[in-house]
Amino acid sequence: MTAGGPPLGRILTYVRVLERLRKREDSVSVPSFVDAVEEFPPKTVRSDLRALGVDVRTGSALDVHAAYWSIVKNVPAAEQREINEGARLSVPTADETLAKIPRSPAESHVANFGRGKESAVAAAQALDLSFDVAAEHPDLFLLGHGRMQGSHVAFRHQVTTARNVAEDMRGLAIVADEVGLGKTNVAALILEDILTEDPYATALVLVPANVKPQWIEEVSRFFGRELLSDIKNLSYSELESTPILLLSLDQAKGTGKDTALSEMLRKRMWDLLVVDEAHDCRNADRLRFRFVYSLRARRRVFLTATPIHNSGYDMFNLATLLKPGYLGQRRFFAEKHMAGDRIIKDNDVLQRRLAPLMARSLRRETDILFAKRNFTLVEITEFKPAEEVIYDELLVLLKGIYSRHMGAAAKVSRASGMAQHVSQFVLIAMLVLREMASHPLAAIHTLSTALRKRVEDLASITRDDSDLVKLDAFIACYTSQPWDAAHHAKSQRLLDLAAELFARDEKFIVYVNYLKTHELLMKALAAQNPDCAVIGYRGTQDQDEKTGARTAFKGETKACLISTDAGGQGLNLQFARTIVNYDFPWNPMRVEQRIGRVDRVGQDRDVSIYNFRTRGTVEEYVQIVLTKKLKECRSVLGEFMSPMQVEKVYEDKLTMGIGRALMESRDAADMRRRMISLGEDELRQYVGDYGQYGKITPPDWTWRPRS
Repeated sequence: MTAGGPPLGRILTYVRVLERLRKREDSVSVPSFVDAVEEFPPKTVRSDLRALGVDVRTGSALDVHAAYWSIVKNVPAAEQREINEGARLSVPTADETLAKIPRSPAESHVANFGRGKESAVAAAQALDLSFDVAAEHPDLFLLGHGRMQGSHVAFRHQVTTARNVAEDMRGLAIVADEVGLGKTNVAALILEDILTEDPYATALVLVPANVKPQWIEEVSRFFGRELLSDIKNLSYSELESTPILLLSLDQAKGTGKDTALSEMLRKRMWDLLVVDEAHDCRNADRLRFRFVYSLRARRRVFLTATPIHNSGYDMFNLATLLKPGYLGQRRFFAEKHMAGDRIIKDNDVLQRRLAPLMARSLRRETDILFAKRNFTLVEITEFKPAEEVIYDELLVLLKGIYSRHMGAAAKVSRASGMAQHVSQFVLIAMLVLREMASHPLAAIHTLSTALRKRVEDLASITRDDSDLVKLDAFIACYTSQPWDAAHHAKSQRLLDLAAELFARDEKFIVYVNYLKTHELLMKALAAQNPDCAVIGYRGTQDQDEKTGARTAFKGETKACLISTDAGGQGLNLQFARTIVNYDFPWNPMRVEQRIGRVDRVGQDRDVSIYNFRTRGTVEEYVQIVLTKKLKECRSVLGEFMSPMQVEKVYEDKLTMGIGRALMESRDAADMRRRMISLGEDELRQYVGDYGQYGKITPPDWTWRPRS
């Protein structure tokens, strides 16, 4: 306490708390008031109240109205003390302040004016300076930014996007920044900006369950705000009165029946609705879409790096959720903007139409120095003897079945509801070959289930069970063989690499495509490295297990996280810097998403990516087609939201086309020749939909912030 009474800042805090209490009740207990003042220790609060003439005797009730006016009377004297103390302060001019704003790479950060000054005079002068700077840089002026805690400041692109959404776009926007640019902070800035104008504003934040802990951590660290996310012990009336809720989308929507929670959420009018990974709501036939559509909110902010996943209809559905009726009825949208099932025929027109709803920042536009990426190809050039035998016999078996049953087909639904016929056997056979490139036991599991069922169906049609007999003999023979690292070259290379990384005290993430491979590698790595932490992350875990896995990975010095693609998006793992793509996904966008877990804002070290590839397998052919021939793929498939993305639907079509080419090849050498010589015409033929447009490149959805 300063001479003459408490400082002005503490007095004004007491006034604000009493203003809030006066709206609800006439008196409270002294302990209740002390607890309501969260900023200062209880002992300090009691001492200040006594100095301000408020009765704080034990057992007495505090008359909030009398206490309010008693404290308010002390404000002028406290202001005069601040003025007297502030006369000795030396505050820089606006020009001096601007001159000190750092340039690239730190140019992306926004200067934080007036922070750390305790004097009211200094705070007022700093505020004047901030308005001077705002006049020079209006795109950086956002009240919510001033609520960031300590020395934290937002990046320039985050402040600019938040200001555009909050002001120009009136709180209705799809924020589609590239992976790793901090969309969570953009949403938090918008929320804080709303709260500066209305402290009693309400907000509902819906996120995937696995990123909920990260939201809590980041909003607390950057803004000092504790989001309520654990609602298990709250009553219905408490939920109704809670101003800000953070929930997983699936928890909020329930099962489709009107649960008390989903009903309450729909009944309330929210000042802000935030949906993270909003592309999960793109399907109008799913409950997620219907639930978000039914929510009432004055402002809606959707976060997604990839708003288009399967077709142009994804954008129509997201725009409908954001602003119902904006693009008209679905049939009119189809007539005006769509050509067939997937293609947007007037890309420029639709982009201009959607520009008022879209905000997007690209990495290359931010002036942030992102980590350097160092790629290493780990090529397994020779099989172990047992591997070579099983792979050759498997190819002979699959090619034999295919050649005898080429006509077998099954219907596959398309986005428009139409159906097309493709050979289901080829799709399953390609899955088996991909699994074989990961681990033999992963492939044998599919051979024993999905593929065996298909061959059984074919046998019942042809009344010839010879293929089924051969398949059963193959499964029985190779299931009993040992497939440890001594008999599997790819596993051995991973163990060797892991030993090197552990020796350097590196944390690293190993990505696999299959649960069986995940299980086998967990055991092998743990057995070889008993003094290191080998942690699993997969989609079958509940949220507590996933949170525990991330926490353990962060806390251990020598740690390896083995993850399926469940850990390939949404996670912030920039405390590590090494990615191992043990299994290479067919969709290169998944590689980009995986790397984006460590190559994010805040990563201050170079990033290392190890891509495994086994020579002579489908895995190698896929990398040849989708990496070395990526330019040709883009010409056929288009470039949707990311320079590496190939849509899932076309991934399936490529699987079909490449699978047929492999099944029809004469031998392994012919397979390799076909893949290396694969050209644009073959890719176009496999994809199909784009064929009618000749060489016209499909839409390039590269969104930019509105000017």
